[in-house]
Amino acid sequence: MPPDQRVIADFRRRLREAVENNREAWAASRRLVAPSAAAETVQRLQAAVAGSSLDPDIRQALLQVLGPAHHDGQQAIPQEGLRELTGLNPTKAVRNLCLLLGVGAGAVEAGPVSSMAQDQVEAAVRSHDNPFDVLLEADVASVVDCGAGDLTFAEKVVEQYLGPLERGGRVLILHAFDRLNPQEPFSTFVQADRDRLQQLRRRSSPALRFRYDGNRDMLDLASWRQACARYTIAVCRGA
Repeated sequence: MPPDQRVIADFRRRLREAVENNREAWAASRRLVAPSAAAETVQRLQAAVAGSSLDPDIRQALLQVLGPAHHDGQQAIPQEGLRELTGLNPTKAVRNLCLLLGVGAGAVEAGPVSSMAQDQVEAAVRSHDNPFDVLLEADVASVVDCGAGDLTFAEKVVEQYLGPLERGGRVLILHAFDRLNPQEPFSTFVQADRDRLQQLRRRSSPALRFRYDGNRDMLDLASWRQACARYTIAVCRGA
């Protein structure tokens, strides 16, 4: 049975918000539909859809549309069905779906990774009263906040460490994600504060690289491990 129109409308809204919440990742996602990557992207997207928490009718419809890829290059992107489900041309639909489901996040977010070994980071953390002071001495000052809530922690990290890092000619990389989307009508006690989110995104300092992802599956432990491994410090809090 095809999905209900209200279900489709909600699905399309989530696709739009996935782009609105992360324009940098949207721009970078072009590489996921390049001729050399499209077939693999569709294959990974199919697996992500199968394991997602999308509405069952939407999930089944997407799996039927994506199906086994029979072509290479951009011809691997299915032309039939995606437009009807997403309201987008097929290439944009695949890119939006990748953002929504976190497919290819590692490639999109590829950035500097600290050369410090895990035991070196742990030793540095133990040597400070405030463990986050390691950001001032690590070769890459990067933090991922899993279960970011209302973003008060992210705001405090920026307030305390951006200035010293900027004065030293360095960059602060801060990635926060949560299972909720700040555009949805949940309590502000468990949802990213909209004003705080916009302030962090619009911070004028070129030394801050901030990203927020909503609608993340907080039980996808494999994705967590892959994402968190790129950061000097990972903070996992109640989600």
